Amino acid sequence: MTDLESLAYEIEKKGKAWIEAKQVSERYDELKKIVLAEIQNNLELTNTGKELSEARLKRTAEGSDKYRTHIVDMCEVKKNASVAYIEYEALKNLFEAKRSDQSFEKAKMQLI
Repeated sequence: MTDLESLAYEIEKKGKAWIEAKQVSERYDELKKIVLAEIQNNLELTNTGKELSEARLKRTAEGSDKYRTHIVDMCEVKKNASVAYIEYEALKNLFEAKRSDQSFEKAKMQLI
């Protein structure tokens, strides 16, 4: 396997890793509203007899440990997706640089 072939294989692996990380990140983003609504629903159920305003429900839910944990985890998976993308792009750039270098060397040999 040539240097470029092994790089192409690594690019494919990094690309797949990036897509996986991106999907996890998007899933956390989509679940953000669901987690918030779930917490608000649970607050309403535990406060039977007391009417809580939507603003109070939202503020209390957003301040909960469960929601905070979700946000912290979401930030972590977004960071992981960004790192995976950078690794993927770095390998693509290395591939292009090596390919260009090989083309240059080939052109030099034809001039000799």
